[in-house]
Amino acid sequence: MSNEKDQVTKVTPLPSAKGTPMTPKPPVEDAVDKKPPPPEEPKKPTTALANWKDRFNQVRVVTKEAEKPQGGFISLRSGRMSIGDEQIPNDKINCIVIGYWNDYEFYNKKFDAKQLAVPICYAITRPGEVITPWKMNVDGTYTADCEEPQIEAGLACTDCERFEWGSDFLGGGKGKACKTSKRLLLLAADDCSSPEKIAKASYFTMIPPATSADNWSKAVNQMENVLNTAYFGCVVEVSVKPHDKFQFMVHFKIMEQIKDEALLEALTLKNDRVMAKEINMPKPDAPDAERAARGAGSNKY
Repeated sequence: MSNEKDQVTKVTPLPSAKGTPMTPKPPVEDAVDKKPPPPEEPKKPTTALANWKDRFNQVRVVTKEAEKPQGGFISLRSGRMSIGDEQIPNDKINCIVIGYWNDYEFYNKKFDAKQLAVPICYAITRPGEVITPWKMNVDGTYTADCEEPQIEAGLACTDCERFEWGSDFLGGGKGKACKTSKRLLLLAADDCSSPEKIAKASYFTMIPPATSADNWSKAVNQMENVLNTAYFGCVVEVSVKPHDKFQFMVHFKIMEQIKDEALLEALTLKNDRVMAKEINMPKPDAPDAERAARGAGSNKY
């Protein structure tokens, strides 16, 4: 019979039992909740950088103001709105119509887009004045600035045969040979934010086609009869849009009525100044630049 001590299983003592500390196993990485590091605060620009940006914006604003168009003629040729060679974005502009004249023009030649022309008879008159190419002198005589007046001295354009329907011998249609429209003087709305700006602002001349003249008359009636304000007492959106019958048409949309009395006073003074001017067409032999600046050539069509 074997000894019981030989039957006892020998167990290797734990490391700690031999005086050796146990080294814990590293934790499983996927089992540990990891928190994202806190976001870094954006670095604040240095004083030099901030000054550089301020100066950059100042130069941009000053240059934009200095190099913007200073008056001129707004062309509507081919139904696009432009000043010189610069296209007006979206063919529309927010403006104040600071003055306008009745514009009657008679050409004895068909319109040629390649050549600026001067009407041989025209009348440019203020609202309320008799529309005629003749002007009475202090001695009772009459003179006309146009080359060939189509009516006798002392008569109005409404008495002229060129003003009658069906007289358009050039076009061969039922229209009038004398093209009647409005000569509008526009101030950019951005130039009218203060009395000082209004005093210095340059105006742009635009002659809508005869088929758009009624749109301006409707806008004037709404401003004067509904809003009880002068036609230069509102900011108006002037836009050009295609038209099925007339190729394009000019529209006038009232955007805002001006209530600030200081601005209204400045606009009234501006209106007095621009409407005191006498407008004459250039002579037929005048340079193209002068004829274009005055709206000769009638690029309405």
